[in-house]
Amino acid sequence: SSGINAEYGEKRKKKIVAMVELVDNNSNSFYSILKEHLLVPHPVHISNHHQVPEPLYKIRKGLKEEVQEWEEFRQGHPEILVNRVVYDSSVANADGLLPSDLIFESRFESGNLRKAVRVREIEYDLQLQADGATSHCHTQWYYFSVCNMKRGVKYKFNIINLIKGESLYNGGMQPVIYS
Repeated sequence: SSGINAEYGEKRKKKIVAMVELVDNNSNSFYSILKEHLLVPHPVHISNHHQVPEPLYKIRKGLKEEVQEWEEFRQGHPEILVNRVVYDSSVANADGLLPSDLIFESRFESGNLRKAVRVREIEYDLQLQADGATSHCHTQWYYFSVCNMKRGVKYKFNIINLIKGESLYNGGMQPVIYS
């Protein structure tokens, strides 16, 4: 990899020398030369954005009550739960994963998933690491990756410690998913 980087550096250095010579010889503006030789177009996923913004999610009436009822039922009937840790950011390897388990990862820049517990076949409880910048150890955001998902299956993620008094999700904001 260092050979490739050195080769790239040499090519870039030659381009810059050639640009300076062009500027001196042709008296063109340095910016136009720079634009022609160095600037790279935006990646497709960044420049190919939607012209019309996505609509906000309309929260169903009674959703909060349904979630509370399910949580009470779940706590009262632990026999229906898998309750198996499938990801722990403090453990190097994920031993004992089943082929049907989702594979979580957050040990990268800004990743903040602490633990993932498989609760049922398609439901996972997620615990976030506390934000270091908040005075009360709140968790106000999340960033992690998931793979091994099956096409057409709707998975449920319960972020159990996303703690914030007011949230844009209450107003219809939806999570961002990039695949």
